[in-house]
Amino acid sequence: MASFSYRSPDSYLGYLEEVHGPTIMAMRLAAGQGRRAELSAELFELYSGANTAADGMLAFDQEYLLATAAARAGQ
Repeated sequence: MASFSYRSPDSYLGYLEEVHGPTIMAMRLAAGQGRRAELSAELFELYSGANTAADGMLAFDQEYLLATAAARAGQ
């Protein structure tokens, strides 16, 4: 598990929209369909629902998988 915290759900969504490739592309596609505001609202609801902070900040835990690989010598 990885723990994340941000100033607020809005600040996290702003961060995702600026630097997170999949979110940037989803927002572009949604905007092209006239649904950017809808997607933004649903993401806000998603992260607000996972929020464990009670002080206006955003805090949540997220599961992740770490995979490593090694090549055999000489390959």
